[in-house]
Amino acid sequence: MVDEPRISNGASSDEALIDAYRQGEATALNTLFKRYLEPLRFFLLKHTWFKDDNHLDDILQEIFKIAFTRIKNKEFNPEGEGSFKRYLYKIASIECKKQDIKRADQPMTFSQRFPLVSPLRAVDEIVILPPATPDHEHRYKKLIKVLKYLSGEEIRLLLLVNRKPKIPYKEIITYPEFNQYKTIDSLKHKVYDIRQKVELINQEETGE
Repeated sequence: MVDEPRISNGASSDEALIDAYRQGEATALNTLFKRYLEPLRFFLLKHTWFKDDNHLDDILQEIFKIAFTRIKNKEFNPEGEGSFKRYLYKIASIECKKQDIKRADQPMTFSQRFPLVSPLRAVDEIVILPPATPDHEHRYKKLIKVLKYLSGEEIRLLLLVNRKPKIPYKEIITYPEFNQYKTIDSLKHKVYDIRQKVELINQEETGE
């Protein structure tokens, strides 16, 4: 059973907006789809294998295109309150799996797999790296190679967990930038993901 985010009630029900569209109110479906735009994005973030915005936008576009076509052609007919929501999330669940499988089957270039992080993003302040210590020089050089593929948050988190003396996770998670992770386990999982990303980038750059 598909788990659906809750939708706040609007002035008109989903089914009433569909009926209004079929009676000639051209903007009714815009109102309907806008209602589900962010909840569907959160749903996809939870279920898709790929978390980048372009992939999410492609799936969303396909979901709304299918829903629009089926409403227009009367392939979908409301059957009481909540029937459209159930129908829409069924489409979303199917399309999410289809698009993920389609993307996974396609060979991806290095730049597609790890898009360059723009230095002008407002959320990423300038990161100044400390000088490398002799016992960490090899790891430091590997980090330098991949900086252009990491966000400022990812770089700062790696620097913190590799600092000497070591900063415990229970302290790092209290920093405003990282308290979004809520639990120490989720923060550790984030660090693991970043390290895996760094290793994979280094392997692909060196052709190992």
